Amino acid sequence: LCLARTFVALATLYYDLYDLESYVQYHLQAANIYKKFSDKHYEFKSLANALNGTILLDKTNVSDSLIKVIETIDSLSDMERRYLHGRILTHKKLTGSESEVKELFDLYEKELSTDVDGMLDLGSACNRIGYHNRALQLLRDIDNTGVKYDTLKYLTIAIYSYQGVGDYKNALNNLWD
Repeated sequence: LCLARTFVALATLYYDLYDLESYVQYHLQAANIYKKFSDKHYEFKSLANALNGTILLDKTNVSDSLIKVIETIDSLSDMERRYLHGRILTHKKLTGSESEVKELFDLYEKELSTDVDGMLDLGSACNRIGYHNRALQLLRDIDNTGVKYDTLKYLTIAIYSYQGVGDYKNALNNLWD
């Protein structure tokens, strides 16, 4: 297990250095060790981090494979399942058809609306499928939570949402804020 934790630490260093290939590889190595020790929670965390890396690297086939592997892990907690569904939605938003994204949005909307990260994932998907008003409502809901959130993701969603509803003034205001 010490080796697995070392791989996770190395992955974190490579992430900070923007070497996403190494980030993914070290998380996959850690996940294999966690799997051998039947530590499903840390196996999930490492696989989920590797999935994030493959999404950022636009490695669609690898992302699809990782999703299938993660879905086979027994007894994911509700939080882990929600996180996975957010990643699946993000992946499909970037690689799938509009109808695939809409189908996943409809499937996951209730579940992902329970936390800020999930709402950001939904808001981003909303812009992909033209639900700009729904995205703006999600941003208002996020503002009302008082919870810290990914500001860059929030602003990106806001800009495209306001642009999508024709409110270019607010789109530009969010661009320069």
